[in-house]
Amino acid sequence: MKSSIKFTLLFLILIGCKKSDPALKNNSTESSNEIDVNSTKNANKFSDGDIAKYAISVIMNQPVDIMNVMRENNLIYVSYDRKKDGETFYYKINIVGNKIIWGNTEGRWRNSKYDENIYFYQYNDTLEFEQKFPDRSKNS
Repeated sequence: MKSSIKFTLLFLILIGCKKSDPALKNNSTESSNEIDVNSTKNANKFSDGDIAKYAISVIMNQPVDIMNVMRENNLIYVSYDRKKDGETFYYKINIVGNKIIWGNTEGRWRNSKYDENIYFYQYNDTLEFEQKFPDRSKNS
């Protein structure tokens, strides 16, 4: 049986997170590795950094406000400290069209035929993610 969970993120949430997330501020005194929210490959309201942090938030079922974003060597890196135990997790993200390719920073890319495919869709002020699994089931 297919289970379907809809992950829709409203622009209002994004606005609140941008204000509180120092890694997403556009400030010339910050490191050049940090994401500039005004720089996008995707021609909508969400930067690649926004898409990456929301994707990891959805995949890991963690709040978006604890996500930190950096760019290095054409890749996006997302990290967060899990609140319940303080453990830090690091992920690498590559955005190809509307597909998210990701992996643990020190591990393999999750792009084998046995891994889920993750897609994002932008609708005006809304971002939606869909996970498609090798058995053809999906969460969206």
